[in-house]
Amino acid sequence: MVPLLLTLVLLEAPTLALVCQLLVRQLLPSLLPALLILLDLLALASLFACVYTDPGVLPQSVNNYEWSEELLELPGVNHQVRPDHSYLCVSGWGLGVMHKYCVECHLYRPLRTIHCRVCNHCVERYDHHCPWLGVCIGKYNYRYFLAFLATLNLLMLAVLGCCIAVVVMQAQQGSGVLAYLLEIIVGAAALGFGAALMKLLAYHFELLRSGLTTN
Repeated sequence: MVPLLLTLVLLEAPTLALVCQLLVRQLLPSLLPALLILLDLLALASLFACVYTDPGVLPQSVNNYEWSEELLELPGVNHQVRPDHSYLCVSGWGLGVMHKYCVECHLYRPLRTIHCRVCNHCVERYDHHCPWLGVCIGKYNYRYFLAFLATLNLLMLAVLGCCIAVVVMQAQQGSGVLAYLLEIIVGAAALGFGAALMKLLAYHFELLRSGLTTN
């Protein structure tokens, strides 16, 4: 939960500070703070949906797998001739698919399933373990992860736009730097985080287009 709390603090503290500043000083039309609040709520909704949706964790076997020659009699199943029985070949429509045995979860992993060393679970269509959210990104929560990145990018752009507008307005009125110091700090943070998030979002869209995952 520590990574999630840190992410929430980094996300909410500058956004709420800027919204309060805009509402109290009435520097910009009230529609803009409302837009920031809306984007912030959308980012939070997608974040919690990503965190609390099962990424595709496969249930671990209670007992260790015991090899039995009866498996050879199953239709379409041929075990590789290996002493450790680490692979299972499932045949169908003239094709053979190799399923690797996970020694941690004691099961044969389906295709594109990877064992997460952090969570100690096998996850279907595993993409990566997100250090900022503290959860695995896999088959069932990947869409919410993309939605979180997209809404967060929009929020960073909106924050940056509001900060630039306030700084330009205050500078034209001859106000001192202290009058818009908060906007400078928040805007610089939004610019840095926004650039990194936009690059990350473009990378994941390219993976999605190619039918690939990070791992």
